[in-house]
Amino acid sequence: MAHDGVYETYQSYHVSREQEQAWRAEFIEHWCALLSCDDLGALQHLWYAEATEALPLLTAQASQGDSYAQLWYATAIWELAATNPTRYHAEQRHAIQLWRTLLAQPIWLTEQHQAAIRALGSAPLSYESYIRDQAAHCLREKAGVLP
Repeated sequence: MAHDGVYETYQSYHVSREQEQAWRAEFIEHWCALLSCDDLGALQHLWYAEATEALPLLTAQASQGDSYAQLWYATAIWELAATNPTRYHAEQRHAIQLWRTLLAQPIWLTEQHQAAIRALGSAPLSYESYIRDQAAHCLREKAGVLP
């Protein structure tokens, strides 16, 4: 809210901490119910809200989608777990394993996710190279391990 310039107005409503927590829980429950490996919108909402509460569900669902979904689930899991690496060490290991799997296993993509890669504007040599390059980048830059 601060970056949108509405935090001071929000504070004037004197919303209790308990009400904020209830709203957060409702928000997370809503987006968890809409999680899908085909539409990554719910994943983005949970990631942007720093919804570490959703990590168990995200890790359970992460490998169910195509390679593009796995890439973005792994990245979201990593970023959420990075808020408390000691507490969420297992989740970080799970993200690393997903990225490594993307490097080792055949890449498969739905038509929808092929279109999403094309929409990024920079045409990769192939969809496979896009996924593998991104996974290797995440391993190197985020996890600090060699692919």
